[in-house]
Amino acid sequence: MAAGRDACGALLTWLQTFDPPSPCAAPPDLASGVTLAHVLHQIDPSWFDEPWLGRIRGDAEGSARLKVNNLRQVLQSVLEYWQDVLGRAVGEQHLPDVGAAARRGDPEQLRRLLRLVLGCAVSCARREGACGGRGRDPETAPEPRNCP
Repeated sequence: MAAGRDACGALLTWLQTFDPPSPCAAPPDLASGVTLAHVLHQIDPSWFDEPWLGRIRGDAEGSARLKVNNLRQVLQSVLEYWQDVLGRAVGEQHLPDVGAAARRGDPEQLRRLLRLVLGCAVSCARREGACGGRGRDPETAPEPRNCP
């Protein structure tokens, strides 16, 4: 379990290099989907474009239903990105339960989603900017090889 927390901590540290619109110090901070959507928009703004970003509700914090909806949209778009852009399918065992992630801030489910987002970053055409060129600290950077 400690290794899982360490991996999640490294992923959260990596996310903070994108200057997210809200804090991401702990997995529950990502439960609304807003931070993940903004990070994805920076990773590949042509895929995760402004109209897509506009569909993510910024006022979801008080509503479990809106959080679930945001995370579903994020997950669906990430899976389409993996399939259409990266040419890879994501196995069932790597899919997060967005309901648990949104309602309870489940760290394991959010870690799964974070790993999929990291996979987008390390595999995209702009990977230097998404992974290495944003002040990446080798001591805290997540390991890309652990992505699905």
